[in-house]
This record gives sequence, C-alpha cells and structure tokens, in this order.
Amino acid sequence: MPPKAKLRSRTAQKSKRESPDTRYIKAVAHPLRQEILSALNEREASPKELSDQLGENLSQVSYHFRVLRDYECIEMVRTEPRRGATEHYYKATSSIHLEAEELAKLPPSVRSGISGAFLRIAIADATEALASGALDAREDRNLTHIPMDVDEEGWRELGELGAEVLERAMAIKAASIDRLLESGEEKVPVTLNVMAYEAKPGRARVRGQ
Repeated sequence: MPPKAKLRSRTAQKSKRESPDTRYIKAVAHPLRQEILSALNEREASPKELSDQLGENLSQVSYHFRVLRDYECIEMVRTEPRRGATEHYYKATSSIHLEAEELAKLPPSVRSGISGAFLRIAIADATEALASGALDAREDRNLTHIPMDVDEEGWRELGELGAEVLERAMAIKAASIDRLLESGEEKVPVTLNVMAYEAKPGRARVRGQ
C-alpha cells in the first residue's frame, strides 16, 4: 500500500475509535474544512470544483476532503470521467454547528479560526444574494441587527434563545423536505444566520439606537 494510502487508513481507523463529538471537533478545526463542509451542505461538489471556487490549491483542498471523509463528515455520491481521469463528487453528512461545551474544548486560536470562517461564509453568501437581487426579492425577508447591553443572566438567556431558534429551524427544514417530496413544489433556498457575541467595548452605535 502506498505511504499516503497507509496514512489515510490510519487516520480513518483512529477516527473510528473516537467519539462522534471528538471526530467532529477535529474535522472542523481548520477554516478551509469549514468552508468545504459549508459548500457541501448546499450541493454536491468535487475537490476540483471547490478548489476553483475557493481559490485554493487543489492538493490542499483534496487533503481536507480526505480528512472530512475520514471523520465521516462527507461521503462520495458519484463519479464522472474528466479528460482521462475520474472526478469524485461528495456531499455533506453533517452541518457546521458547535455547542458551547464543544467550543470550550478548543484552544482560542482554533475558536478564532472557526469564527472567522463562519463570518467569511456568511458574508460571502449574503453578498452574493444581494448582488443577484435574491436578498430583497421578497418583501417579507428578515434582516435584524440588535446591539444591546445585558448582564450575565441575559447573556445566558440569549444563548438559550439561539439554541431554541436552531431547534425550531431544523424542525421547519425537516417538515419542508417532507412536503416538497409530496407536492413537487419548487424549493426556496434560504440562509439563516444566528449570532450572539460579545461586542468590542466602546463600539460605535448606529445612529438612532
């Protein structure tokens, strides 16, 4: 077996012995893997496609695909012939979400990398929607930005609220999938971003607040 194949095999075998939470934390510990996982939650793609989309070296993207596959965050769904070679297409089997307890296990530098990747993905997605006209296509679209001051209890309550929103959103998604399969109705692509973070002290307030 070639050395690289042996290395991949050892990584996969080691990941099998770890808990699902540990595997997931290690899988998303690199910002590029977060971007790949986010893209594969939206559609099937190959390392070559995402290499071009993200502007990253193909060998690096392919390496992170292998890591995500070994940690069971993505799976191959099909192959296509491309100029004498075979292109492998993958889809995500999990989304990017870490509970506070999981984030607490990570060093600050890794947490910062995860937050940075999340913001890049969110900003790029919103910018694309704005440029295409999709963001304001519906009059009832929802954009909310609320700077506020709270105490420690308020901070904890905001965290609980975020968890409730996520749980409700996943229920809405599941019910929508069932209805779409039955009705054949055209699906509506939607992005939901939920953020609550401690702001920089002395932040500038938007006029009128």
